[in-house]
Amino acid sequence: MKTLVLIAIIAIATTGLIWTATKSQSVDAWHSLFASKKECVNFMKNTLGNTTAQAQAMCNKVVPH
Repeated sequence: MKTLVLIAIIAIATTGLIWTATKSQSVDAWHSLFASKKECVNFMKNTLGNTTAQAQAMCNKVVPH
């Protein structure tokens, strides 16, 4: 049960992140999500399971900064 709740929370957080990154055109979107690019890369790697290269590409192309 705890695993299912954790998966649901991660899915909701990921959906929010993707919505913010793709739909929100705010210049402040990057700073409202992460303090730095390194923090963004770490989130993409640790939470979503991406490789370093994938995480860097996501932070460069998906998350506005």
